[in-house]
Amino acid sequence: MCDRLRDFHSAVGVAQIESANCIDAWNAVPSTCSAKPAYATAYSDISTEILRKAFSSFTESDPAARQTKLRERMSMTERWYEDMKAAAAARVQAQLVSASDSRSQLLRDAEITAGSIIKGAYANRLASTTSLAATQRNAFVLDAAKDDQELLGVLLPSRDPFTGLPPTAPLKNAPALWLLAHTLQPIVQRLGEMDVLHDLGCDFRNCKPSTVGGAPLSTKLTQMHASLNALPDSGALNLSERNLLDPTWQTTFDNLVANHAAVFQAAVRDVQNVPNQGDYNSTLVTSATGADGPVYAVAAIVRDSKTKLDNYGVTGRLRPGDKDPVYTGLLSRKLDDTIAVVDSAKSALTDAKNRFEGNWLTVLNTSVQLVSTGDQLTNAKNELNTKATLLKQYGEQIDGLRTAATVDLERCGDFTKSYDAFVKDLERVQVKEYIKRASSDVLSVTPANARYDGSSTKVADLAVQVPNPPFNGGLFKWSANPGDLVRIEMIGNKTWSPTCAIAAYASKNNRPTGISGVLQAVVDKTRITPPLEGFVGSLTGPQGYGLIFSGSSYQGRQITDPDFNAWNYVPGAGTAVGTAVGGPVGGAIGGTAASMFVGLFGGDTQSSNTSGTDRRQTAVFNSGLRVPTAPYPAFPAGALLAVKFNPDPIAGGIIDVEVVQAPSTSLVIDQVTDVYLVVNDAICDRTVDPVTKLAVDVGSLAVQLTTLTPSDKLIVQLQGAVTDTYKDVQKQLAKILPQGVVLPGDLGAIRSQAMLTQRSTRWSDRSRSEGSNGRCAS
Repeated sequence: MCDRLRDFHSAVGVAQIESANCIDAWNAVPSTCSAKPAYATAYSDISTEILRKAFSSFTESDPAARQTKLRERMSMTERWYEDMKAAAAARVQAQLVSASDSRSQLLRDAEITAGSIIKGAYANRLASTTSLAATQRNAFVLDAAKDDQELLGVLLPSRDPFTGLPPTAPLKNAPALWLLAHTLQPIVQRLGEMDVLHDLGCDFRNCKPSTVGGAPLSTKLTQMHASLNALPDSGALNLSERNLLDPTWQTTFDNLVANHAAVFQAAVRDVQNVPNQGDYNSTLVTSATGADGPVYAVAAIVRDSKTKLDNYGVTGRLRPGDKDPVYTGLLSRKLDDTIAVVDSAKSALTDAKNRFEGNWLTVLNTSVQLVSTGDQLTNAKNELNTKATLLKQYGEQIDGLRTAATVDLERCGDFTKSYDAFVKDLERVQVKEYIKRASSDVLSVTPANARYDGSSTKVADLAVQVPNPPFNGGLFKWSANPGDLVRIEMIGNKTWSPTCAIAAYASKNNRPTGISGVLQAVVDKTRITPPLEGFVGSLTGPQGYGLIFSGSSYQGRQITDPDFNAWNYVPGAGTAVGTAVGGPVGGAIGGTAASMFVGLFGGDTQSSNTSGTDRRQTAVFNSGLRVPTAPYPAFPAGALLAVKFNPDPIAGGIIDVEVVQAPSTSLVIDQVTDVYLVVNDAICDRTVDPVTKLAVDVGSLAVQLTTLTPSDKLIVQLQGAVTDTYKDVQKQLAKILPQGVVLPGDLGAIRSQAMLTQRSTRWSDRSRSEGSNGRCAS
């Protein structure tokens, strides 16, 4: 019977009546029944669909009746989820499914059910708007936070006025976190829209701390961010300032404090499989990954508010314009391809949605005539709402992937440093050498090492020259072999001012001397109007200079570590520090402006020559200013580039180009490679201000390269496995791009495959030859 209730023609009312019996069906199967695990999959599919169907309709309008109904649905969901966990455990024990796949399915079903509760609570409010005037309809939409507070009020009951304790909450496991995250998401989106206006107001009223380490101006918006940031920590949440918030939100956060251990912590521990209440700590939330489902959804809200509060405490701005591009991140080396594929998929999905909306009435009328019941119209509307929600979720997933890619990029930069420290500790304990380390002298790379005049883009004509032995004025070259790891570190000086490629686009009176005629011709063909100014002596890190769009003007910025500091210019205001570079965006903007925005999120071009050699150019920093007057125009102007070169005289050539990052950059070597350093700038006299004729400090970068070559069989296998895994991950990424969307299990599957490759390709022989000791070592 329960299976029949999923049918399209089955009435919603029957599903609501029988839902309690259907979710209890699992307990009706005796534990002694040997076939019980086989029923688990059917139970999971049927019970989830019945709850989704039963919760989709919500007719109550009286506030007390609505709260009672919501409490009943949450209690039923808690009971259902515990049975679902038991069914999932039976499937895993019977080896019908892996533990990771079972956990992913369980969390997805929990999200579907929690989302159905939310959708049902919104349903009659949305339905009532069709009969209202426009002004009343707008009031309903603008007052939509009351629906969220209603759900949170049931999930997090208020304290009893006599005992001071809250009553038992109706939902205390994983679905509670989905409910909390999805009801907070609308207010987070509204806060994001208000952040821009808040920062605009702070431009006129100084919001940042008056003294170093002081407190910035407290506002209603910053108090909301502070409360959201404190969600994982009940103590911090209790102490967060909320005196400017509306009383309803004050009550909501007070209720969360009161129910923190019983609801929030219990749900987090349920997802993370931490049975003891005393073992809870906030890092279970802040360190969550995408595989942790609802915990990760809450963590995304916390991280967003923390990032904004940290910046507000220093600059008085929640969303710094110069950091906006960084949030998008860089998904490995395929961001451009990924964005194009995702945009195409989004466009196709939007077209399909528009066609569906244009024809759904015709389809529904036909279905109603065939089935002779009105329930199909309601069900079709529910399906339409589900698809609209999916479209919204796909957009949110893109933002999440970009943010995750930024974090992964930072981890990759420090990989060899952490790995080297680990092996050194191992060598010290076992008194044995596992890795041979070869380090270059600390190179002082200055803007004067730029060698580009527009006549040649060969590596030999661009690479940094070193006057000291063993190079004695020749090209600096660092050789490595397959299986090696190369670390490039910033030692000491980390800022410089390589501005000649940018200076070529200054007005003629402000251009420095020494810019070649070839580059001047490039500038004349692709002009920027108005010209860029105010960059003389501006120091940046090895990632080069950046350009973003804000309001109605171009804004340039430095890319330094650890902070981004803007150099800028306002026409008519001299070279004083202001807020805009260039001028208003309009018809006067030349063609180069478009080329600078091409690849704003990074660039990746890939081709193969006739010998099969793979050639890549990887822009590992996603917000650089690109200009045609740089030797590598696809990379940020003023960046220090590491060029990986195959020295083979026949099949040789550029393997890859990567932007050097501060404080360190990691290179995985998968073939015989020479590493050259190239300053992505042109030749000119940048040491003198062309206007004031005063000397300019152009700075320098202190760079050191270190090669980690394995000398012990164990480490040879380990670093070889790292190289094999690196190449395998690149192949896996190339395979998922054509499918048009990154599915929830794709990244996890790539990680799992990487671990399998690492263990199977290099470690299996050692394990067989060394018995139990080999297995321990692996």
